[in-house]
Amino acid sequence: MHVLISRHRDGELITRTIGRFGVGTVRGSSKEGEGAQALREMVRLLRGGSYVAISPDGPHGPRMRASEGIVTTARLAGVPVVPMAVGVSRRRLLNSWDRFLLPLPFSRGVFIWGEPIVVPRDADRATCARLQAEIEAAITHVTNTADRLTGHAPVEPDPVPAVAEGVH
Repeated sequence: MHVLISRHRDGELITRTIGRFGVGTVRGSSKEGEGAQALREMVRLLRGGSYVAISPDGPHGPRMRASEGIVTTARLAGVPVVPMAVGVSRRRLLNSWDRFLLPLPFSRGVFIWGEPIVVPRDADRATCARLQAEIEAAITHVTNTADRLTGHAPVEPDPVPAVAEGVH
């Protein structure tokens, strides 16, 4: 398993933490111009039989809104997207843009996953946009399920960003 993590300072802390559990990382961020390198590495890993986890809302949001990177990665690697979420009974939600979930000691937790979503290698722009919305809805569904199963009200996604007229 490899997780896409930003090169930001907090990403370094996450990298060191998950590394202790044997989880690898792909470091990069579209915000830092390293997206292409990270994309190539994730596609290489996926084609080689590894799993890759991507937080679909990117490094700065909007919260719980999938970026097109997850669709592009799945299309190029020829693998399905499996929506997954975790919920814990004892937690703190940080007052950050993403409402980062910090599990507290002695929590009980659940992992919830949905049905795989296939992104065809020959998907056109309209198909990719439709699948991006489908992936986002599936991730929101499994996240809400994990929250409810652990006794919490779901965190609401940010509003859908307005698309500038004439920009596609």
